[in-house]
Amino acid sequence: MSNSTKRGGGIIKWIIFVVVFLSVVYFGIGAYAANTLTYPQRVFSTDIAPSQLYEDVRFLARGGDVEIAGWHIYQAGNTRVVILAHGIHCSRTCEFEGGWVDFADALVEAGIDVLMIDLRGHGQSGDSRFSFGKYERYDVLGALDWLLDEGYQPGRIGALGVSLGGASTIGATVEDTNISALVVDSTFSDVYPVIEGQWTNQSGLPNFFLPGVLVMNRLLFGEDLAAARPVEEIDKIEPRALLIIHCRGDTWVPFSQAEELYAAAPFAETWFVEGGGHVKLFKVDTQKYYDHIIAFYDEHLQ
Repeated sequence: MSNSTKRGGGIIKWIIFVVVFLSVVYFGIGAYAANTLTYPQRVFSTDIAPSQLYEDVRFLARGGDVEIAGWHIYQAGNTRVVILAHGIHCSRTCEFEGGWVDFADALVEAGIDVLMIDLRGHGQSGDSRFSFGKYERYDVLGALDWLLDEGYQPGRIGALGVSLGGASTIGATVEDTNISALVVDSTFSDVYPVIEGQWTNQSGLPNFFLPGVLVMNRLLFGEDLAAARPVEEIDKIEPRALLIIHCRGDTWVPFSQAEELYAAAPFAETWFVEGGGHVKLFKVDTQKYYDHIIAFYDEHLQ
């Protein structure tokens, strides 16, 4: 064997070694990130509680896999009710920058009872990875089952979801017609562009690693994190009422995603505002937010 042949064989072995080594490193980082970055942050304040009459409740998500924690806030004589579902890394105590409970109190004062829930993996609910609405919808459906067991009637049950909660309530409303009126605020139509846009900021890793993380998450946990596309099912909510809220200045879930939701569900009412940011409309004009949402439910929850 000639020296040139030996050198060629050595180079090929070296290339193979480098490729294998880099692949192990790449997918190793992907596996670590998939294991650590898919759990929600636990955020819950024991200093925050409704001012209206309320009770702590616990029930199982529909399907029975996770226990969901919540507050049932109510007033004698009310027969309508709305399920509130927060966004990612939040809970029933921290959404709307701490104004979530105030919002619930305002609904109750307006004659609409509220069931505020902590989505799975959040707040005081059971442990779970997040799935961008694929499984969180069953938390909303579990809340619906609890309300029906308490005597609330179909036609008088609504929901409002923020960001991840919006995707979750879209899925739940599609699956169960007992939810008669839905509001979604700052909700994505397709989660992959959102993940891609926020990946480096949230993970500290270059976007180059994102495909490896998605591959490893599917291999390790059997889930495709990028598969959540509420835009593909939102049309099934018709003929029930739907209100889509979004700020044009949202840099987390770009306004184009709200336009995609509306294009898929042209029967929906919309409230699109200039400027603002992700889940910021409530803070921009709190009283107007109260009035707009209450008027929507007054019209559609009969």
